[in-house]
Amino acid sequence: SHPYAPQPHRSLPMPPYPMHNPHGPALGNLGFDMLPSQAAPLSVTLDYMAYSSEPLILTDSIGRICSANKPWVDLCGYTCAEIEGRTCSILQGEETDQREVEALNTKIRKGERAEATVVNYKKGNRRFLNNVTILPLQSPGSGGAPDASFFIARLKEVGA
Repeated sequence: SHPYAPQPHRSLPMPPYPMHNPHGPALGNLGFDMLPSQAAPLSVTLDYMAYSSEPLILTDSIGRICSANKPWVDLCGYTCAEIEGRTCSILQGEETDQREVEALNTKIRKGERAEATVVNYKKGNRRFLNNVTILPLQSPGSGGAPDASFFIARLKEVGA
């Protein structure tokens, strides 16, 4: 491993190659917005999450949390064990605008990119303003049509 590589969260698998930049040689210039491509298999997404400095979370097609990276754990305060199998509603609270949440969910159900700024809550009920972007990760579905099997969400704290 490269001495300056970011340390991945231990719940994510280590990629089989040494890291020479934040996204690794096999990931090249792959950025968050490029992950939905069918050319980026789930293993590449997990590698990207492990080495990204952005708070990222991976959910299955019905919204259950599969994995989170260290920046997400650091931002939200939950451990991977506390969130695995739960939904992102764990971050919602009294001031979370349910209309914004429903707008996000409508786009997600359609397999579309979704983005909004919502009031969320860290562990311990600490309020923060979150700009969240959610991308469907496409995989071949029945009949060759794309099917969103997983979703990846990027959180960005933009205020309290």
